[in-house]
Amino acid sequence: MANAITTFLAKHPGALVLHAVGGFHVANHRGIPEQIGNYRPGTRVLVVSMETAKDFGTFDRKLEGQGDFVVLTDDSLDLDYERNCQAPSAGK
Repeated sequence: MANAITTFLAKHPGALVLHAVGGFHVANHRGIPEQIGNYRPGTRVLVVSMETAKDFGTFDRKLEGQGDFVVLTDDSLDLDYERNCQAPSAGK
């Protein structure tokens, strides 16, 4: 992923890349962001991390460093892909 991103940026000066991945790939600026720095030093990387939370009024300090921005999402939402992507039944 990092190689593809940096190759694209080298071919398209001034371009911006938005790359959406699971949190494991970018947590604490490791993984893809770290490799982008290895392939193309000086490339600016911004990580937006989305984390579930019960209480939006209190920021859990354990999440510090997960990204440049941490977006808290409602942990009561149903995250089951199959269930949420089914077409509604007729009559409902």
